[in-house]
Order: sequence, then C-alpha cells, then structure tokens
Amino acid sequence: MVSEGEVASEGKVCQQDQLFRFHNSDIANNKSIKLAAKKGTRIMFIGGEPLNNQVLMWWNFVADNLYHVKVGRLKYML
Repeated sequence: MVSEGEVASEGKVCQQDQLFRFHNSDIANNKSIKLAAKKGTRIMFIGGEPLNNQVLMWWNFVADNLYHVKVGRLKYML
C-alpha cells in the first residue's frame, strides 16, 4: 500500500492510496521483487496466507463482508 508518493515494479505504477498486490507466482518465480520509488515515498508491506474471500475496506476497517465493516464502523462511532 502506498501511503505517500509513487512506486513502480515490473512495469506497473502504484500511486498514493493504491494497493500493489503480488501473487504467489510473482514471488515464487523471483528471488526478489524490485521496487522503484520516488524520494519521500512511504509504503506499507502486508503479508501472510492468501485470503479465500473478498476483502472489503472502509477507512481503518477491513472485513470479508459488508456486514462486519458496518458493525465495526458503528461500534467505533458509539
């Protein structure tokens, strides 16, 4: 996730507030992934086992369905 700036990898460009997703095949076929970033760019790496469900995000809330996102949002607002 690019929180500030711009990142490029394998001919793809990812700008602020966009998510770069690398698939298992991308990683398995390479010993490393090369990134190029503009000065001052800030990025966040998130890793783990692949999720089998769709991932929904609203602000700081992440869930596998809209119901859980709404419940989290309501609990936060109370």
